[in-house]
This record gives sequence, C-alpha cells and structure tokens, in this order.
Amino acid sequence: MGKVKQNKKKNRHKPTAMLSVQEAEDQREAGEGSSSLEEKTLPILEKLNCLEDRAHACAGLANLVLETDIVPSLMRHEIVRRVAPLILDEDEKIQEAATGVLRNLTLSGSPTICEEMLEQDIMTPVIFYIKKFSESIQDISKTCSKVVEKQCAVHEQVMHLLLNLSENASETVKKINDENIVLVLSTFLNVEVLDIKNVVLTAQCLCTITEDNPAAATLLANAKESLKILEKNLLCNEASEEIFLLKVHIAGVLFNIAQSLPSHVVFEMFQAIGNVFGKVLSFDINQCVQALQEKLKNNEEEEMMENGPSQNGEVHDGKDKVDVDEEIQKLRHLLEAQQITLEILTNMCCSGDNDDQEWDGVSSDEHSSEECDLNCSVDAEMEPDVDTSAISEEIMSSILSYELPKKVLEKCSFVKFTEGNEVLKGEELAGCFKIMETIQTRALVCLNNMLTTIDTDQLGGPEALTLLWNRIMEIAFQNNDSTSCFTRTDNEFIEAASSALRSALDKLADAKIQCVTTEQVVLLCHLSGVVTLEAARVNLMNVLGIIGKILMTSGSTDILELLQGIGTVLRDVVMGSGSLWVIAEALDAIFDVFADSSVADVAAGNIELLVHLEKVVPALKSRVKKERSTLGDRIPIINTARTNLVRFIKYKKQIS
Repeated sequence: MGKVKQNKKKNRHKPTAMLSVQEAEDQREAGEGSSSLEEKTLPILEKLNCLEDRAHACAGLANLVLETDIVPSLMRHEIVRRVAPLILDEDEKIQEAATGVLRNLTLSGSPTICEEMLEQDIMTPVIFYIKKFSESIQDISKTCSKVVEKQCAVHEQVMHLLLNLSENASETVKKINDENIVLVLSTFLNVEVLDIKNVVLTAQCLCTITEDNPAAATLLANAKESLKILEKNLLCNEASEEIFLLKVHIAGVLFNIAQSLPSHVVFEMFQAIGNVFGKVLSFDINQCVQALQEKLKNNEEEEMMENGPSQNGEVHDGKDKVDVDEEIQKLRHLLEAQQITLEILTNMCCSGDNDDQEWDGVSSDEHSSEECDLNCSVDAEMEPDVDTSAISEEIMSSILSYELPKKVLEKCSFVKFTEGNEVLKGEELAGCFKIMETIQTRALVCLNNMLTTIDTDQLGGPEALTLLWNRIMEIAFQNNDSTSCFTRTDNEFIEAASSALRSALDKLADAKIQCVTTEQVVLLCHLSGVVTLEAARVNLMNVLGIIGKILMTSGSTDILELLQGIGTVLRDVVMGSGSLWVIAEALDAIFDVFADSSVADVAAGNIELLVHLEKVVPALKSRVKKERSTLGDRIPIINTARTNLVRFIKYKKQIS
C-alpha cells in the first residue's frame, strides 16, 4: 500500500512569524479563561487546609468536579492528593463529604480521570479505610449491634468510589489483589451489622472485582470464612426486594470464582444459583406496576381533596396521603435484580467460542485468485459445522431444572406491557421504564446465547422451537412499521433482536424444521434493505442464508420466487457500497444458498447473479487493499469471502 506524502506546514500567511491582532486577542482571552478557572478553584482548595472550612470546601468541590471544563485545573492542583486523606478524617461528616467529592470526580466524563486519580494515590487512603472499617465491623458483630447511620453513609460513598474506579481503571483491581482486599470486603456482607443497602453495594463491588480475575477468585475460593458468608447470603430465606438484589450479586461473585472451587461443591452451588434466578425472573413486574398505578391515582385524588374544600367546607390535611417512593424503590430493586440475572445468565451460557483464536492460523495476506484450485467445490471451502457448546453439566442442569429459557423468553416481552402504559412514562417511573427496556434487550442477548449452546431436545423439541421462532418474530416486529420494522429503534435492541433471530433459525435448520412462512421471508428481505446498523445487517445476511437453505428442502410451491427475492437482496448488498464485513457475510449466504441446486441455478439465472458477481471481483479486491488498515480482525473473514467468490464463479461456470 503506497504511502501518502504529507505536505509540510508553511507559515506563508505570516512571513514575519508574528501573531496577527486577532490571534493575539484570542490567546489573551484563552489566558484570561485559564486565569478565571484558577481564581474559581484555588480558594476552595486552600480551604481544605482549614479545619473549620473543610466541610464547606468539600461541599463546594462536590459540585465543581462535575463541571468538565474545571476538572483539568483541579487535577493540575492535585485535588485528589488534597482530598483523599480526608477519607480518614475523624469527623464522619468530612469523611462522607470528601469521599463524595472523589466519587463525583470519577463521574466527571473524562475517559482517563480514574487513571489520573490512581496516579495521585487515591487507593492508599481507600484501602486503609476499608481495612480499618473491617476491624470495626468485626468488633461490632461481637456485640450483636449495628453500625451507626453516619458510618454507613461514609461506607456507601467509599464503595461507590471503589466500584467506579474498578470499572474504569484496571490498575485498581491490581492494587486490590496486592492487598487481598476481596477478603476484607467479604466482611462487609453481614446484614445483621450493616444496612442492607451497604451490603448490596459491597456485593456489587465484589462481583465487578472478581470478574476475569483469577487471583481474586483463587483467594476467595480458598477462604472458608468468606465462602460461608457468600453461601449464607445466597441461601437466605428472606424474600424482600433488596435481599433478592443482594442474592443476584452474590450469585455473580460465585459464578466468577466457580472455576477455582472444588468440583464437589460446584453442582450444588449452581443449583442454588438457578433457584435464585428462577425466583427473580418469575416476579410479575406487571402486577407491581399496576399496584403502583393505583397508588399514584389515589395520591392524585387525595391531593385534589387536600387543595380544595370538601362539601362541608373542611380542608383535608393530607395525612392519609400514600407515599409511593418506597414502592417505586422496591420496583427498581426488582428490575435491577432481573437485569443483573440476565447479564450473569448470558455469561453462563457463553459458548466459549474463540473466534479470534480460530483465525490465528489464517493469514491476512492478500490471496491471489490464481492460486485457487478449480476442482474444489464451494461447499468444501465453507466452515465445517462444529459443536461450539462449552457449557458445563452443572450450569446446564441448573438452567434446565428451573426452566430458565422459558422465563428469559417472558422477559423479552416487556414491551407488550409498556406500550400505551402512560404511568411508566411519567416522572415517577421514568427510570423504571428505562430499566425495563434494558431488560428486554438483555433477555434477547441471553436467549441468543441459550439457543447457541442448548440442544434442541433440551429446549423442548421441534414444536417448542417453532413456537419460539414465531414468538421472537412477534417481539422483534410488533410495530408492523414498514419504515423501521423493528419494535424499537435503538441500536442495542435491533442488534439483540437480529442476533436472537439468527440463533433461532440456526436451531431450526439443524433440526430440519420447516416453519418459516412466506410472509416472514418477505418481511426479512425487506428488513435487510432498510436496516443500517452494521452488526444487525450481518445478522440479517446470515438469516437470509439460513432461510435459503431451509427453503431448498421445504418443497414449497413458491420456492423459486422466494429464492429470487433472497438472491436479489444478497446480490444488491454485494454490489453496494456498504461495509466489507456485511458484503463478506452476504457472499457467504450466496455460497450457501446457490451452491448446488437446479432450482437455485434457475433463480440465480433469473436475477443474473453470476453476471453481477463477476463485476464485483475487481472492485472488491480494490476495496480490500484500500481499506485494509481499517478492517482490524475482520480481514481474515473478508479475504476468505473474496477468495471463495472467485472459486464460486469458476465452479458455477465449470458445471453449467
């Protein structure tokens, strides 16, 4: 690939190399802007040195760190080094305020802020606080009393800070490992000593820290006391919404460390996890929302009575007004528990496909079409069908014993309830509605993984798969809108729904089940032309390829017309200027559908498929060369499709 010669910058419009009046004015204003920021931040930072002013300084900084233009100035003046030691202040109010400042700083929007905070030694006081507070917890537990509210407030802020740092800076987890902090954190999982809110937050931290962390997993797996605490929380009989949220986080921790646990305890552990997940997913959110709807209605009626005279002239004082905030929080806890359950289940059902490793042996060098073996059939060049299921027997048993696939499918249908339900879109429940949409998306992703890794018979056989396929179609396309087609227009949903469609069709094809209707084929062909999201288009190319293969064995009377429709869509994608990844997948679908069949040959001839593909070869080669540097790990896939295109054309010409 030729290099582009860069033009040297020349100062042609400033022969004297002096600034123009306008440029000088701009620099002066920039300097004044920087100076004004200094004037705004320095006085507040200086107040941290004064014992009487520390609380007020922290309160001011808590808001100031959320102003993105001020954060660089604060970091230059080492705000972290100044504020972090206050986490260990003797005054709990200052502790809470200081930790709140640092927590807000992690949310300031800068992609590197957490790493910068580590450079200013944020972890030393955080780790010291955690160890010191753990000692206090253990002392308090001996007296059978609870941690006071002020201490809980500080702990809450520290856990939020630790969570944000762990999620955004890998060095945080390394420091946690070095100090064996996961064992210390496990001492905070005592609901008899700490407030349930603090215990849930600690469990969330542990779940994040132990993910893909063999060192922490080994440490926890070998700590009997920590395992007892985790087990006690997972098997707790209490059934409140917050307890279920806690159980789900604990399940996540146990899943993360499962490979480090002795084999004889793993089966029972996953059975307990499956039991928790089954109960969490069985909660009928619809009933909860309807109950809230009634309470909101009652509140509105009471407010009207309170603000206006009654028939006897008295004014109601509103003492009987129903407070729904607590109920909304309970609903939120349930929704969060369901969302996290689906995310953990998705990982549990991950097939362990190592796509990158599979391509390690494939050269990304240019393939010459002259090197192709003309005698090779196209089918021989396609990837062989491999059973990629890597789910352990313990996980599989847990999933099937508690009918989790059925319950996951039910969560895909949230949209049916939320449509037209105005209470969910009101101010009080807007956040809950957003989580519901997230749950629907996560459920579709989870279902995709389940379909990839669970056998047809274990899913209920051909009849159950047919019902599942039709249900996914209903969920994905409820709107019947010819412009958007999908029920929701956000990219996350479209990708998740198209992935679930692809996996369901894969299962149908493997089981030789012919249940795709003509209407569904027409809809999916249309959809492939209007969807713009790259990942979804790739899924749809696969879907059309699978449908084409199913049609070849269906004996349908309109098979020729349907094959021509599919072929036309795939042909137009290949001829278009879309992404090379999408084009490669469309080519693979063409190879699958039109390789060896007299009917397919007729359909291909009617749409002049071969003529168009011949025109694509030079253009495709040119694009691959031009875009090679931007293709990343897609190069092997695209190169293979391009090579197979030449082989396909020569093969079809040879047998015609």
